[in-house]
Amino acid sequence: MGDKPGSAKAKGRFFELRVKLFTDEIFVMKEVYQEMKIRALKSRMEFVTGIPSHLQRLTYLDEADMMDDSDVKHHDIVPGAIINLDVWNTWKTLISAAAKGDVNQVMKLGVTKDTTYETPSSKTMREKSRQAWIADRAFVALCIAAHRGHVNMVQKLIEGGADVHAKTANGRTALHIAAAQGMNSAVEVLLHNGATIDDPDTENKSPLVLAGLWGHKSCERQIFLFQWQQRAAKQKPIARSSGRMAHQMYDSKLKTWFNGAYAQMYTTQILPPGEFSGTRLSAPRRKHRPESASSGWSSDGEVDDDWLVDQEEVGTQVRLGMETLKNVQEAEARAGGKKGSKADKGKGGVKDRNSTFDDWLSRKQNNERDQTKGKKKADARSKLLQEDKKRSKAGKEPTKRSYGLNPKSPERATPDDGSFDMMKLRKEMNIFNPIDVQH
Repeated sequence: MGDKPGSAKAKGRFFELRVKLFTDEIFVMKEVYQEMKIRALKSRMEFVTGIPSHLQRLTYLDEADMMDDSDVKHHDIVPGAIINLDVWNTWKTLISAAAKGDVNQVMKLGVTKDTTYETPSSKTMREKSRQAWIADRAFVALCIAAHRGHVNMVQKLIEGGADVHAKTANGRTALHIAAAQGMNSAVEVLLHNGATIDDPDTENKSPLVLAGLWGHKSCERQIFLFQWQQRAAKQKPIARSSGRMAHQMYDSKLKTWFNGAYAQMYTTQILPPGEFSGTRLSAPRRKHRPESASSGWSSDGEVDDDWLVDQEEVGTQVRLGMETLKNVQEAEARAGGKKGSKADKGKGGVKDRNSTFDDWLSRKQNNERDQTKGKKKADARSKLLQEDKKRSKAGKEPTKRSYGLNPKSPERATPDDGSFDMMKLRKEMNIFNPIDVQH
């Protein structure tokens, strides 16, 4: 069993052949190897010569027809050899005229439905068989014309009834052959007359794939763009009356925003609890995040205007469940015991509605600083208590210390702090009893 054509072992044994047609045209055929079957050779010749494989008659030096099941090695074909390609006599006149590009001659050789052209065999055919015979001749002429790039002939044949969807025995249409040869003009005519782009052949290769494999990038790009134009024409865009923005035209059909008098508000909550949110820098932090909030829709399907926060009333438009910003600020002030007069607003009472982001950030930093100081003081008191416990366990009298807000350190204590007696001092100064003052 031979190696596959794409394998590394077989790649070094590829060689070229030349194919000579009965029309004296010569084509070069590449990537031929000794174990290649004649059936596969004919299938590849459809792309090289444009002639369907079921019409091909291949001969070599002995001028005997090569059988499909034999291989190249069996016929002693050497690299660079010339193989003759012939067809049956009933097809020679049509193929010769199509290869030359003679449109008038081709249209007289039985390729249209209303043709009067006859052969000895066609005279005995019934009407149904005769129409099939005409369609077969028109398809062969279409393949030859597309292969050679005869655009006018391709258009005339299609107008005369040639089927752009007809296939060879290998499942290839005229578009497959034209794409493999890079005939952009013929490809354009075939595409605009309904040729199918995604129709694969027996090797599961579409015209788009074949254009790339045979190295015709411009033709590949042309087919690709035409394919996307077809898809775009079939796709129905969402009506602009839905109110969706440009980036949401093909998203979910669920409307995710509400329109108010001052702004458009999205219902999707994307920030975690406590994050800074709002429509401007002066917006406050979010303190309340309900697990589920009302959608804001009324029973008749319209947006409830009362659900939207009025910017003139609270100064900032932001969604906090079903509560307004003003209510949340008052609730925070009451909970912290900081509700004061109007003069205290912005300094510890209710937050000023015109406060900026810098004010909010300053308050936050001050709170964090106070918490850090309190933690350090608590750690110092705990450390002193632990030292006193150690002294008591060792049998020593614990040193008297002040545990107030500013405890005096042992380094700064005076020598008389432990022996000072206030009562004794008052007796010595005779001020133990109150002094009567006479008027």
